[in-house]
Amino acid sequence: MLLRRITEHVKDQNWFAVFLDFLIVVVGVFIGIQVANWNAERQNQAKAEFLVDRLYEEVKDVEVKLQMYIETHKNILKQRTQFALAVQDKQACSNQIDKMKESVLSVGDFPPPRFSLPIATQALNTGELAIITADTLRDEVQNTTDEMQFLSRQWQRYIKTVQEVEKLINTQSGLAINSGRDKPLYSTEPYSLDRYELLSVEKLCNNTEIIGSLSGVEVLQQIYVAYMLEIQTRLNQYLNTLKGYQS
Repeated sequence: MLLRRITEHVKDQNWFAVFLDFLIVVVGVFIGIQVANWNAERQNQAKAEFLVDRLYEEVKDVEVKLQMYIETHKNILKQRTQFALAVQDKQACSNQIDKMKESVLSVGDFPPPRFSLPIATQALNTGELAIITADTLRDEVQNTTDEMQFLSRQWQRYIKTVQEVEKLINTQSGLAINSGRDKPLYSTEPYSLDRYELLSVEKLCNNTEIIGSLSGVEVLQQIYVAYMLEIQTRLNQYLNTLKGYQS
């Protein structure tokens, strides 16, 4: 229709009408492009807001789990400190058999972090994070996921040392089982100290190698707790940043 009008105006040499027809075409195309861009921008904004909400809920959940994890490792740190001090007192070390058994059995405790930021990690790996236009928020996502991965790497590094010390302690103390298991392996009931005995507990007492190994693991535990406290601060900062970008 419009093409026929333009053709007729050209034949009639009505250049003003031809100009108006072309102007209508150009304006129409421009408006169409602008509407398409506006719709695309609205869709991207909606996707960005949805992603921010998901990231916010994810980090709130992780923050709770991290706090519980920190408390667990603080308790382990306390146990490690008490064990490292106990073996330096030869008389007390030899007399407190049940306490020593409990310490020996728990020396390998070093639970891994069972939480992560999968939504943030996926957004980074797939490029989805690019729909968030705020550089500050994108940087926070990157830095926080890096910190979480660092914690996991540190656990993998430290668990090897803990396992080596556990093996040394078990061997030196002569840890032995003196009865069959009366509960299934999946039982949540606490283990009975009576089921175990230390055949050579005296080898732990005032033993410089044992004292050094336990002291080293205690220091390692302190460092690990310090890492977690730093990450907790980072998570709190990340959470506040996300909150500021929520609609």
